[in-house]
Amino acid sequence: MRQISNSLLRNRGIWLAGLLILGICLYGGVDFFQFQWQKKEAEAMIRSYTEQSVGMAFLPAPYNRTGRPADEETLAAKQEENEQFLRQYWCFGKEGSQSGQGEELLEKTEQLLWLNGQGAGAIESATAAVQSVNSFRKLGPRTLEVQFTYAGSVRYTGTVQAVVFRPLHLVPEAVQIYANSRDLEGDPLQKLSPTGDITAILTREKGGWKIDQVLYANVMYN
Repeated sequence: MRQISNSLLRNRGIWLAGLLILGICLYGGVDFFQFQWQKKEAEAMIRSYTEQSVGMAFLPAPYNRTGRPADEETLAAKQEENEQFLRQYWCFGKEGSQSGQGEELLEKTEQLLWLNGQGAGAIESATAAVQSVNSFRKLGPRTLEVQFTYAGSVRYTGTVQAVVFRPLHLVPEAVQIYANSRDLEGDPLQKLSPTGDITAILTREKGGWKIDQVLYANVMYN
């Protein structure tokens, strides 16, 4: 009787161990496939944002021409459009991110538009695209770290080079004086080709991925 009891205990132990191993394997498999799906969703978001973000610098015609300053109403309407775009792709403090980078970027776009709206330069065309997504790292159930490279091209006249893709060295007064003191229509068409390596934290929010913060950005201008 004792032998039968011991045999039942051993069999029960084997079954329990087998179920535990099966559970671990199933959890690992589900987690793996979920991670693969999350990466696809996050990569699609990164590519979409990169391609569309260049549009934040464009003003509607005829203000996209040199020597045609934009009025405050036009700039305000464009800034509202930019805010809607950024809130679609970035976390903001009230919704999730505490880094404040979304709010800071929104503020920078307002400066960019004001400077670009003085008529001191014009963007003829601009494109940007993700060249490769180099790595994803899962930081939590709703958090990913992504590292990717991108390349872009912008054709411009005047001073939009300094406004859009480089630090804002010019103060508004200087831009205004510059715009009023030169024959901007005679400026040659120039080309700038930014490339960069980006490391960013993504957060899943309301059923989709958003950029929480950029940890590293190495951008070169050719």
